[in-house]
Amino acid sequence: AVIKVVGDLNDLKGEINNTIELFGLRNKFSDLVQQELKLLKTNIPSKEIKLRRDFRQDVTFTIDPKDAKDFDDALSINFLDDNKFSVGIHIADVSHYVKPNSEIDKEAFLRAFSIYFPGKVIPMLPEKLSNLICSLRPREDKLCFSVVVDFDVKLSICESIWFGKGIINSNHRFTYQEVEKIIEKGDGLFFKELDVMNKLAIKLRKQRMEKGSINFDRRNLSFELNTHNEPVKILQTEPLRAHKLIEEFMLLANRKVAGRLKNCIYRVHDLPSEEQIKELAAYLKDSGVKDVNLDPRSKLLPITINKLLKNPNINQTIFQNLILRAMSKANYSVKNIGHYGLGFEKYTHFTSPIRRY
Repeated sequence: AVIKVVGDLNDLKGEINNTIELFGLRNKFSDLVQQELKLLKTNIPSKEIKLRRDFRQDVTFTIDPKDAKDFDDALSINFLDDNKFSVGIHIADVSHYVKPNSEIDKEAFLRAFSIYFPGKVIPMLPEKLSNLICSLRPREDKLCFSVVVDFDVKLSICESIWFGKGIINSNHRFTYQEVEKIIEKGDGLFFKELDVMNKLAIKLRKQRMEKGSINFDRRNLSFELNTHNEPVKILQTEPLRAHKLIEEFMLLANRKVAGRLKNCIYRVHDLPSEEQIKELAAYLKDSGVKDVNLDPRSKLLPITINKLLKNPNINQTIFQNLILRAMSKANYSVKNIGHYGLGFEKYTHFTSPIRRY
């Protein structure tokens, strides 16, 4: 039976509405959820602050895309004596506000993640939570889970690492492009802090590659939209230093948290496919690259791949696609087998459940 006649599929708004209907996407919050939202208190009681480590005096900022509405992670830095640095990696403490089996929690569980359309978002959590209360907005006190890592004068990680609940007050909301310009120019808002963090990130990345992390430095594709949110241009962008800065500190936090927890849902990545590695070897042979050991069980394979990724005689677009095809799919498991692509023995996703349950 015909239950509804859909609109013009060439119209973006109609296309989005039709997609929501056809896939049965949960698009409205119930009255019960709305009632719970009204009862949520935005102010943080002093007794809660006393239970947490206070980072509000440390220089803190978020770095996100230009169009980001929710800011779920932040970095802080504190300059210690003897030219040492203390870096805080903070994620929004959503669990303080969303309690198990509450109506908000049940709805978030059913949605599982936020859905992004051009110019429209169906959030997993109501916007009062995702964009206001939990979002690490500048110049507002916010509750977090934090990992604090100390670095010595040689930019090496010290043994003392702190894990726990914190409270922050972000000094500024940066975009990736703004941070890139400040690093490039060598001057600007919080340049001193950003410069140190960038140098730390460069060293962390170098160490990661030396220990067997594969260097996939892929370009990003995005779309430029007009005033009607319709795509008018395809943009291809190189990864910025600002992207790598955030990436390295989040990888560091993910690894340290995985090592800290006795029982954990790990992010795991198995050995590459032997069949696909043979295809890779055949391509290299056809490209004139010979006598390369591509044994999937060899611990030296990631280092070999990283060297080949810098080889100017190889078509890097084809080569990277062949490597990605050879790689196993990363997934979640309570059984830890390590993360092959990153070269980590233990790895998890220490991330705020604002957009993903």
